[in-house]
Amino acid sequence: MNLRLLLVVPILAVLFGACGDGPGDPPANPTAAGQTPAATTPAQGTPSATPGLGPTPQLGTYILSVAPAHGEAVKQSYFRASDPLSGICFEASFEKTPEYAQWFRMAVDGREVTTELTWLVPTKEAPTKGKACYSPAAPLAVGRHEAAVSVQSPKNLAQPPLQTIGWRFDVVP
Repeated sequence: MNLRLLLVVPILAVLFGACGDGPGDPPANPTAAGQTPAATTPAQGTPSATPGLGPTPQLGTYILSVAPAHGEAVKQSYFRASDPLSGICFEASFEKTPEYAQWFRMAVDGREVTTELTWLVPTKEAPTKGKACYSPAAPLAVGRHEAAVSVQSPKNLAQPPLQTIGWRFDVVP
């Protein structure tokens, strides 16, 4: 089921500098067969730095995986406007987020894209996880790109985020 999330939220000013709220366990199978590998947190729970890309995002608790993975090179054809789940994605845990998807905000290359996310949620009744993707209308330009996800109460935007991660990936011809 695709559920288009429509929220009106202010622009995120500082999303790209944070790495997360603490160590977490990576999902048992962060990538289904035929999908892009997802970034994960090392077993020690400490993100490692990738030369030229900054720290690896610290996943867990609310943001379980991201695709394309941190430091991954993907072809422009990876982004297909006809497939709303083929873009920049993250898997989310709805633990302690009673409004589910409304807690998650995303920015790509410094532009908030929360209102353009497509959500895939396995059930309407009390889902525990979901997948959100931003699929740009046109493939991203060749070069380095940044994405960030923040988990914050939709009822109190003055409250600090529960988790914020940022990651970089490259688009190649």
